[in-house]
Amino acid sequence: MPEKARQRVASAWAGLLVRRPGGVLAALLAVAALSAWASSRLTINTNQLDLISQDLRQVKDVKRVVEMVGGAGHLIVALRGSDERTLKAVADHVAGELSRDTAHVRSVTYKVATEWMRAKAGLFMETADLEELRRRVTAKLQDVVKRASPFFFEIRKTEPVKLELADLIDKYRRIGKKSITDDYYISDDRQMILLIVKPLWDGNELAKTGAFVDALRARLRATRGPSGARLIEDYSGKPDPDGRDEPDARDHHPAHGNSRCRCPQPTRAEM
Repeated sequence: MPEKARQRVASAWAGLLVRRPGGVLAALLAVAALSAWASSRLTINTNQLDLISQDLRQVKDVKRVVEMVGGAGHLIVALRGSDERTLKAVADHVAGELSRDTAHVRSVTYKVATEWMRAKAGLFMETADLEELRRRVTAKLQDVVKRASPFFFEIRKTEPVKLELADLIDKYRRIGKKSITDDYYISDDRQMILLIVKPLWDGNELAKTGAFVDALRARLRATRGPSGARLIEDYSGKPDPDGRDEPDARDHHPAHGNSRCRCPQPTRAEM
């Protein structure tokens, strides 16, 4: 804009302010009110799929998968406790309660049958490990047969052959990160069980997920499990003030952080 034009506009605006200050103020207040009303109606769409062209084949494929399996998002509830039996009973109870919430929960996974894997473990061993296993077992059997013979004697005493299989067992104790020694998703110290909760919607829908997490926390606080166990949310990680070792539980979600719960034995469990 030329300099003279800018001066004319500034002079006109200054003259208007001098002649009608009340009208200018009223107009500014009206614009401010209208802006505030319009901004209050703005919403934030956290679903990234909605922000991409809906005509893309990849977007259509992802939405089809979401409709089939509910998306990729899930919540993880972790129960911690010093008594394995009570911990598993609480996990069974909580999983049952969540599975009945068909309006929000698609599935709850916290244990997988592994008996078949244990019985058929040899089918999954590498050939070299099978040969080594056979060599050790054969050596043990030959030593036992030899020592059981009535004609067995030694000029120099030797120790019986020991059957050491710990290294082979440890190698095939897990498939991926899941131990096959127990059906439950339980830690090696037998003090924590994980429950993987799959909602009916995609994890990008943060508002719906947030409401579900809040409702889940309230439900778990009101839950009374076996032997009167109850769930309590606790982030401190400190020992039980009564001197008892309590289980804890956590539910993880990117928008809500971690919540931790405790479950004193044998009558309490916290989430």
